[in-house]
Amino acid sequence: MQDIWQTPTADYFNKDFSFAWQKRSDNSIVRSWKDFADSMLSIPMAHQMATNYMILDGTPNKTMLKVMRPYQVYATQAVIEGIKKADFEMGEKKIGYIWHTTGSGKTITSFKTAWLASRLPKVNKVVFVVDRIALTKQTLENYRAYDPDNNDDVGSILDTNNTRDLRKSSKAMQTVSLLPVYKNLANWQKAVISPPQ
Repeated sequence: MQDIWQTPTADYFNKDFSFAWQKRSDNSIVRSWKDFADSMLSIPMAHQMATNYMILDGTPNKTMLKVMRPYQVYATQAVIEGIKKADFEMGEKKIGYIWHTTGSGKTITSFKTAWLASRLPKVNKVVFVVDRIALTKQTLENYRAYDPDNNDDVGSILDTNNTRDLRKSSKAMQTVSLLPVYKNLANWQKAVISPPQ
């Protein structure tokens, strides 16, 4: 994919940031323009790409529109479909986790998945667990840059430093839905999922 109107010369275009669309079934590259148009430009996929699978990255001095790669789109769709099928009323609380390799676009995929999931009717909160303290600041900054609701006063992303903050934010009647957590998960479970009576 290349925006020819924004790319004045061939040497200006950075091929490192381009990609080929792939088929969902086997990840093979879509080479036919007709197959690309049928899969990517059809309704509702064209609308979904424009509204669900692009991110306006608001990183200061680096503002840009990012298009998710095919495997990121397919992974996000699969997780959202799994959440939609989950029956939370019947005690089905374990529906899985996302695992990515280094350099696979996990920050964008996890943000979009969490952001879209937080807007589903059955989902009250989305908790994003950061497994290393060193990643917390970077993840928080990226998530806030990607959050379309973020401004100086409000946004969907909340950093929590301890289980007390997490419990407070989980009970709050706000749009806050993404909570980077790097503390003990057992404490979080006791505090939020199974609070003392």
